Amino acid sequence: MDFIDPKTQYQRYKPDIDRRIQAVLDYGQYILGPEMVELEAALARYVGIKHCLTVASGTDSLEIASRALGIGPGDEVITVPFTWISSTEVIFLIGARPVFVDI
Repeated sequence: MDFIDPKTQYQRYKPDIDRRIQAVLDYGQYILGPEMVELEAALARYVGIKHCLTVASGTDSLEIASRALGIGPGDEVITVPFTWISSTEVIFLIGARPVFVDI
């Protein structure tokens, strides 16, 4: 059973998608371009917040959130051992110590 149909969705918006992709290819700014600023502003408006920050990965988002909470060297972070490695990697990256608990 198909829950989504990306091909039909793409066909519906194909002219706009293709035009926007071509614009990026034409000016060659693939990272931190105006589309990113536009996306962040649109997402912030959509959820009713002042700021929005897009990231490259879930690992980046975990690091940013942890640092925003002030977690760092000397802190312990309770987590589960049955998880993807990036969950624990971020704890080490910010200088904290993971404390594994059974789920």
